[in-house]
Amino acid sequence: AEDSTALMELKTGGVDMLLSAPADLIPEVQKEANLAVLMMPGQDVWYMPINVTKAPFDDIRVREAAAKAINQEEILASVFGGIGSVADTFLISALPESHVSDGAKIRYDPARANALLDEAGWKMGDGGIRAKDGAPLKVSLWSQSDSIFRRLSEVIQAQLKAIGIDAEITTFDSSMIRDQYKTGNQQLAVRSYNWDNADIVDWFFGGDRLGYPNVSMFNDPKAEELRAKAMSGSKNMEERVAHFTTYHEYVLSQFPMAPIYQPVQAVAYNKDRLVMPEKIDAPGIGTVAILDMEVKE
Repeated sequence: AEDSTALMELKTGGVDMLLSAPADLIPEVQKEANLAVLMMPGQDVWYMPINVTKAPFDDIRVREAAAKAINQEEILASVFGGIGSVADTFLISALPESHVSDGAKIRYDPARANALLDEAGWKMGDGGIRAKDGAPLKVSLWSQSDSIFRRLSEVIQAQLKAIGIDAEITTFDSSMIRDQYKTGNQQLAVRSYNWDNADIVDWFFGGDRLGYPNVSMFNDPKAEELRAKAMSGSKNMEERVAHFTTYHEYVLSQFPMAPIYQPVQAVAYNKDRLVMPEKIDAPGIGTVAILDMEVKE
């Protein structure tokens, strides 16, 4: 169910557990005397894909500017209540392939963003919106109808406007947005994924998957060479990690997306009905899990 509906079900006893409670609703859970939250490391990354084939983002300077306009710390605090951590690469921080060079990490840098847009010919105009050759720097920002996506999109919209990009939010139903991505008409979007392997870089940026899941429409010859080496050119795990780190770092350097946020997995449950350990000895809880739980009579 939609997040707020799921929380109401937990509060009223319709369900005894939420496998993943959204960070922004955790304070609501913690207010209830009969509810508790168990935190686990997350396997998600929230990010903003950038369509490298659509003007103005076919200019890498504009892509980098948009990526470095995203204030991850502000989003962590204002949207997610300080729960979780910022993301500065495309991979979850638990993976060794996320350990790219410091210079490759994508972080908030408004001075750099403004300088790049100036260099690309987009000059600040009236109302704080940049323009070039008489055309305003107006782009679309696609999002989903879920409440957390809506709030995050509004914050991103404001952060982009701070450097002179006018982003118009277009909202799609969660069940329909995948088909919209396949058209390739998106410019910017707000997305998240859940995966615990570096091959997610291959999945979302492979040149043979344009539109979906490669929402960024990224098809770069050098990236394809590095991708092939990472996917099938390793003799052992050590080589695989090294190859995927190099591939990941190159993709970051081309700015087909902006990393935003890494959540924790927050399991919310009714402590009057269930007894849970203080720590789960597992990488996560999913829809298929084996647990020893005592049901209180």
